[in-house]
Amino acid sequence: MQDNFGVAGESVAVERSDGALFRFNTDGGVDTVEENVGIANTLAWSPDARSFYFADSLRGQIYTYDFDLASGVVRNKRLFFEALDLGVPDGSAIDADGCLWNARWDAGVILRITPSGTVDRSIPVPVPRPTSCAFGGPALDTLYVTSAQLGLTAEQLARWPLSGAVFAIEGVAPGMPVARWALDFVRPHC
Repeated sequence: MQDNFGVAGESVAVERSDGALFRFNTDGGVDTVEENVGIANTLAWSPDARSFYFADSLRGQIYTYDFDLASGVVRNKRLFFEALDLGVPDGSAIDADGCLWNARWDAGVILRITPSGTVDRSIPVPVPRPTSCAFGGPALDTLYVTSAQLGLTAEQLARWPLSGAVFAIEGVAPGMPVARWALDFVRPHC
């Protein structure tokens, strides 16, 4: 995607859709899944691995695709969720019910979106810019939420002093374990 930092480390608005979504194959090859992506976010799969979710934050949209586990191919892209009045979609996690938990940048909430694309829960967080979430803990029922200070003014930081912190919200829902993939074909270069 377009670099969102200037030469002096300052925040720069992303205005172009220069990004892409890639798929890394087990043989070491790479395939382009999507082009013209503004800000790539939300890589998540349904519990049955039949649906894949992906967001373009610049467009403010979350998409769903049909996913073929055997081949790793995604197809049939369609709009899953869009709510411009509820901030910008950022990172997400899936719970055991197949609901997508989505951090909403500049809205200060985490939304639980059902597989049909409707919001059934909204959890406020004490920061304006939650960035992502993941389930953890022994029972995978704690939702960990990251946040950012990026681009906030001194006044905003005084109002939301916990910006940049990580939060733990216990007992919200049972989460899904994240699958691991070993990149055994990658060899360090000497």
